[in-house]
Amino acid sequence: MCLVCESEHDAEKKLVLDHLTELDCSRCTALVALPNLPNLMTLTCNNCTSLASLPDLPELQKLFCTGCTALTHIPNYPFLEIVNCSRCSKLITLSELSNIHQLDCRNCINLESISDMKSLLELDCGGCEKLQNVSNVENLEHLDCVDCTSLTNLPDLPRLQHLQCGRCTRLQTIPNLPKLKTLECFVTPITTISNLFNLKRLTCSGCTSLQNLSNLSQLQELDCIGCTFLQTLSNFPKLQYLRCTKCKSLERIVNVPKLDHLTCRWCRGLMDLSNLPPLQYLDCRGCTFLTTLPDLSQSRKFECLECMWLNRPENTLYNENMRKLVCIQQWCKRHLRYWRFKRWVGSEAFAQFFYAPQELGGRVSKRTMDKMFSTLSS
Repeated sequence: MCLVCESEHDAEKKLVLDHLTELDCSRCTALVALPNLPNLMTLTCNNCTSLASLPDLPELQKLFCTGCTALTHIPNYPFLEIVNCSRCSKLITLSELSNIHQLDCRNCINLESISDMKSLLELDCGGCEKLQNVSNVENLEHLDCVDCTSLTNLPDLPRLQHLQCGRCTRLQTIPNLPKLKTLECFVTPITTISNLFNLKRLTCSGCTSLQNLSNLSQLQELDCIGCTFLQTLSNFPKLQYLRCTKCKSLERIVNVPKLDHLTCRWCRGLMDLSNLPPLQYLDCRGCTFLTTLPDLSQSRKFECLECMWLNRPENTLYNENMRKLVCIQQWCKRHLRYWRFKRWVGSEAFAQFFYAPQELGGRVSKRTMDKMFSTLSS
């Protein structure tokens, strides 16, 4: 029989329990309470679904109580440093755990508040759907609050270095985080990300309200896939990796002197990439208005499928598209000569209409334009 699960203990068993420093009673679903264990330092009671409270454990340092669905409170043990209480569905508040350094309370679906833990360094509260308040945790260095759908704001966290707040659907702003190095805020309604002067890696994919990225001078890696309102990406002096697929409003990528890898598939507003530095990797598939490229002489990989106006050996559609446009011009010249547009059909303005980036053809090289103009004037 398990010493803990028995209802009574003789003197010998009590002596053993009094000297116990580590206890693992995981999956004891009938366990309702634990005895006082004065020397216990590590308690693992995962999935003890009937355990409703914890006893006096004055020396406890580590507590692992994942899936204790009847547990309603975690006491403030004086030496407690590490707690994993994920999936404890009856926990409503976690506070005043004065010496705790690491807290994992993922998927505590009724948890509403985490506060007054001034020694806390790492907090993982992902999936806490009702969590509204995180406060007085000013020494926090790592915060994961993914899928905290009721969280509307974050406190100022002067020491925070890593933040994951993806799918926090009510979080609209990122506070002042002077030491932040990594930010993952995918699928949030954030409109601006700025003044994070130590940020090195940013993942903001699916932020369909995001309009501005600025003052991110240390940024090295940016993933902004599907940020449909972004129009310009500029002034990232240390940026090396950029993934901006399906940013349909994006028109310019400028002032990125260290850029090395670029994935910009289906960015149909992009027309000119000639101002970029030499790239080792470029994937611009589906950029249907793209006409000019950066130096690719040292490129290890280049893909341009469906970039119909790129005059490249890899682009088999270019010559066919040019032939079709010439046919359109010739048809217009023959059939519209008696209309009121007669003079316009034979002019340079007519040619520019068909080749302008915002019109049918997209911008083409000066050499191709010169050939077209000579054809029209003949």
